[in-house]
Order: sequence, then structure tokens, then C-alpha cells
Amino acid sequence: PMDLSNDPLKSKLHPAELLLAQVLRLPCDLYLDSKRRLFLEKTHRLKQGLPFRRTDAQKACRIDVNKASRLYAAFEKVGWLNDVNFTNHL
Repeated sequence: PMDLSNDPLKSKLHPAELLLAQVLRLPCDLYLDSKRRLFLEKTHRLKQGLPFRRTDAQKACRIDVNKASRLYAAFEKVGWLNDVNFTNHL
């Protein structure tokens, strides 16, 4: 794992997110950017009535597709990608 103990943005991440960023070897700024892009794409596709799939997450993030896929899997596992979480943003 990447050492993020001196990253200036580490306080912006939940401890579990910090661990995920370390395992994926993403600095905090890149993790937060990828998270933001992923959620924006999810919102955009919901507005259009389209499903949000792993490949959509990979295209939205500006990181390696394998890392984007693992981010998608982690967010899906904890329920962050459930449609109900995005209804306020439609």
C-alpha cells in the first residue's frame, strides 16, 4: 500500500476510504477526483434513465481501468451507488 500519512488531504477521507486509497495506490487528491467523477457520471446516467455499470465508471475516472473497477466495486459493496442515494440530485 501507498503511504498517505503525510498527504495534506487525508483528513477529507474516512479511515476506510484512506485505506482503500492506500491499497489502490491513489493519492488523496486523485482518489477524491475519481470519486467525484464517478458520482457525477452516476447522476448523469440516472437523469437519462440509463443504468450505471462498471464500464461507465471506468470511462468517467481518469485513472487506470482496473483501479476504477475496484473503486466501483467498493462503492457498490457499501451501498453508495444505490439509486436512492442520488434522488436528491436529479
